[in-house]
Amino acid sequence: MRKGVWITRSMDYDQSQSHMRSTLIPFSPAQPSKWKDPIATESRSLDAISGNKVVNEVNVQVILRCRPLNEDEMHAETPTVILCDEIKGEVSAVHQTTNKQRTYSFDGVFGPTAQQKELFQTISPIIEEVLEGYSCTIFAYGQTGTGKTYTMEGQKMGKSWELPSDAGIIPRAVQQIFHVLKSKDAEYSMKVTYLEIYNEEIVDLLCPNENLDFAVNEAKRSIILMEDSGGATFLRGLKQALIHSADEIYELFEKGSVKRRTAETLLNKQSSRSHSIFSVTVHVKDCTPEGEDLTKCGKLNLVDLAGSENIIRSGARELRAREAGEINKSLLTLGRVINALAEHSGHIPYRDSKLTRLLKDSLGGTAKTCIIATISPSIHCLDETLSTLDYASRAKTIKNRPKVNHRAIKSELIKDLYAEIGCLRKEVNALREKNSAYRSQDHYQNQENQMKEVPYHNKAIDQGDHSSVLLKDKYKENAKNKEKDALIRDLRSSEKALTEQILKLQKELENAASDVSSLSAKAEIHDRLLDENKTRFQNFHVQLSLKLEYLHKAVAASAEQQQQQMKLLDVKMQSLMSRRNEVSEELALQLRKIQDLYCYHIKYIGEIAGEIDRNFQSTCHKMTSEVSRGFSSFGDIFKEKLWEGISAIHELKDIIYSQEDKLTTFVQEQGEVHLRALELSKTSTKATLTFFENLRMHLSNMSKIEEYLQSAIAEKLRELEMKFELRKGCSSLKEWESFWKAQIIERKIWFKKR
Repeated sequence: MRKGVWITRSMDYDQSQSHMRSTLIPFSPAQPSKWKDPIATESRSLDAISGNKVVNEVNVQVILRCRPLNEDEMHAETPTVILCDEIKGEVSAVHQTTNKQRTYSFDGVFGPTAQQKELFQTISPIIEEVLEGYSCTIFAYGQTGTGKTYTMEGQKMGKSWELPSDAGIIPRAVQQIFHVLKSKDAEYSMKVTYLEIYNEEIVDLLCPNENLDFAVNEAKRSIILMEDSGGATFLRGLKQALIHSADEIYELFEKGSVKRRTAETLLNKQSSRSHSIFSVTVHVKDCTPEGEDLTKCGKLNLVDLAGSENIIRSGARELRAREAGEINKSLLTLGRVINALAEHSGHIPYRDSKLTRLLKDSLGGTAKTCIIATISPSIHCLDETLSTLDYASRAKTIKNRPKVNHRAIKSELIKDLYAEIGCLRKEVNALREKNSAYRSQDHYQNQENQMKEVPYHNKAIDQGDHSSVLLKDKYKENAKNKEKDALIRDLRSSEKALTEQILKLQKELENAASDVSSLSAKAEIHDRLLDENKTRFQNFHVQLSLKLEYLHKAVAASAEQQQQQMKLLDVKMQSLMSRRNEVSEELALQLRKIQDLYCYHIKYIGEIAGEIDRNFQSTCHKMTSEVSRGFSSFGDIFKEKLWEGISAIHELKDIIYSQEDKLTTFVQEQGEVHLRALELSKTSTKATLTFFENLRMHLSNMSKIEEYLQSAIAEKLRELEMKFELRKGCSSLKEWESFWKAQIIERKIWFKKR
């Protein structure tokens, strides 16, 4: 007889004494069964059963959930770098150093304050699709310690099996399925499976509790991952539990969760060390329009993935490091599958890990899938958070082709059952013929049970011996663990100190960033001022050019006007010089006349004096009278001529004074003109100043000429006075002399005043 494998069979709904039933089913690859096994079809873990109704392609639904900061992070005042916009369905990751942010959009976003009930209400429509005959998958993906197990399982339920407020998706989904079935009053049957993938080994979590280690090893050996001719993946030997109520599911789920591998790490006090898949298969009775009975088969797969972790940060050693390596390996393969599906690659690496083989129908297959990506808001997990967001964003582009699972007609199921009974009878007969003896069914069953118990007892003895060895090893391991705990405490204290130092450096970096931003603002202000100054300079340059052009024109006009005024001044100066020459000639003429008159009178006086001398002795009285008459006539003539000379001099002075006033007025006017011209042109100002300096010199020369004339006239008068002193001798001459001196003194005073 070929070696058989264990699969679960549902024999009768009324036989509810045991929730688990198993039948030894022969499986021969060389001689495959010719009939369709509905139960084996049900036990295909995550691949949908072949169906007829195909719907359009739909994208994988992706929901993101961000956990709140834990106690250690809040105590250390760890900065957050995640911003959740639940209304827009967007998540932003902010880089503290560069102040840049990356934004992702998803089908739903739940921040740190979101409740379990709110999340479940978003994904509840996909659970209702299960009762319509679809295969649906919900799985949580993310870094270790981000709340995947909390999201899927939630708070542990009590003995009353009432849902707490923090119940996860799995218990809420079970409650919703039973609620809908009860409201429709439908006939149904339900089975569940619960497995975990630990170090690439599939373990049945619904195996009996007796002798757990042996049962786990047997579960590993008996569960075989296979593929049918159509490429669909299924599990042989996975036990299914027949369910009648939600409480039975809760009880089985709690027992299976206890067996699941967990361990404490630096990142999570209860870290899942394996991937778990909880599957619920529902058969609902339906009728065709022709009145035939149909059975709709829906399947719900609830997957809790182990979290990716950094071995250095998590502190994993030895066994834990191997577990982390296997977890990261399977998650890396899952990431490659997501990337290949998002990029529409020709080859999808499903076969690189058992996890991706089981999720084959959920990613790019015929199932409806919802991914819940969990992240941490802490800055210390930024790299892992960005990786999760990138994978979730790519998974959103994956398209599945959901279709309704095969609907079995009652008559076909009966035929399949009859065929199965026939095969079992043939196998029983073959066994009897081989042993050459006939035994009753009860006797045969008892012998079989005894034979099964023998290896159990032998292994129990071996395990007792092995347990003593394990205890010694555990004692040694405990000693090592104490040393490791001390080392871990030291590492934690070092990490805390490093964290504080990092926070200080981060604050300094923030201050530096603020300084840089302020400097950037100042630089912008400086650039803006430079631009404004440049604009003002250009405007000033234009205005200056215009004003210089205007000034050039004004200077040219002023120069032309000044030239005209200079010409006019030359004309006036020429007329002044000609007038001065005329006055000088006239003055010289008057002086010559006075000189001639003076000479004539001197000559005349000399002649009279000679005649007086000749006749002095003889005719003194006569001479005296004649001298008196001569002197009186001479005085009259001399006075007349003298007054004519003085009046001529006065006229000359008046002319000179009037010309001087005119010149002064003209000089003042020209000074004002040249002062205005000085503001326009320094060259013309210098020329004007030079001209006026020459003019002042000419005026000074004229003043000197006037003084010279006055001194010459005074000199002539003094000579005349000296000559008259020679003729002193009589009283009449003295009187005349005194009169003449008085006139001369009076004229001197007048000249000095002038």
